[in-house]
Amino acid sequence: MDANQVGYVHELSWEETQKILDDAISVRPRRQMSVQFSGGEPTLSPHFLDAIRYARKIGYFAVQAATNGLRFAQEPGFAKAAKEAGLRMVYLQFDGVTNAANSHRKISNLYDVKLRAIEECSKAGIDVILVVTIVNGVNNDQVGPIVEFAVENADKITVVSFQPVSFTGRDEDVDVETREKQRYTLSHLARDVAAQSGVTQPLRDWFPLSALSPFGDVCDLIDGPDRDFGQLKCGCHPNCGIGTVLFVNKETRQMVPLIDFLDLESVLADMKTIFDAGRSKRWTAAQLVTSILRNYKPEGRRPGSPSTRSSSSS
Repeated sequence: MDANQVGYVHELSWEETQKILDDAISVRPRRQMSVQFSGGEPTLSPHFLDAIRYARKIGYFAVQAATNGLRFAQEPGFAKAAKEAGLRMVYLQFDGVTNAANSHRKISNLYDVKLRAIEECSKAGIDVILVVTIVNGVNNDQVGPIVEFAVENADKITVVSFQPVSFTGRDEDVDVETREKQRYTLSHLARDVAAQSGVTQPLRDWFPLSALSPFGDVCDLIDGPDRDFGQLKCGCHPNCGIGTVLFVNKETRQMVPLIDFLDLESVLADMKTIFDAGRSKRWTAAQLVTSILRNYKPEGRRPGSPSTRSSSSS
């Protein structure tokens, strides 16, 4: 990531890779034991599969890779080898649902390549998260189509992670005019998902990622004090990220926002009360079920409503 500043790419040696993984897993108290390999393009490293294997060996249970997907698409058997090494999910760079929408990457058939990468990863049993950098005037018109693409491929894609453009790193010196023209925010995203997909409400369906913290607290309470590590809680600023949940029927491809049939704000308030009470595992589980039943809104369910979930977050 420093290549533009220092003039060369520093490639980690195998010994350096091991040391980073060893140092990170030694931190106490332990929380969620996940590791993500990124770059540049991590699949180009000669140590990629060995690093995945080593991470799993020493105790990381969720091993991820942020990738452009090219090697998964172009090299037969690579996805299977990565899965066998222990890769759990890929964060796949994905800019749109046509080759034209991906043309700014300077590869004429890049969308076709992405489709092949998704197919290969899915066939190998690797979870696929679409990672979409949104730039106003470049691909902001792709927000709805990408959501619809994820729904149509709900058997292969679990999450869409939209990431509004951030003018840092190699873009930190962009001129003011370009910055103002291409700026894209979380509020733009919430409105574009609604306008382009027609299934969400921007002021109702989106919550800051830190809203998940009460769920982590209650899970820790149910797991008990004897666990080696607890849930990871997102303590970021509310402006750092937002998320929404769509339930998707994998047969009919119908999607329904979670908020249509669950009063999530009330559930979150209940979670805080349940955690503060600090009761036994059974009592806590019973209180959790009671809260969900109490806040369930059957009138919000639609005929043939979905039973499985696809998430969209940023």
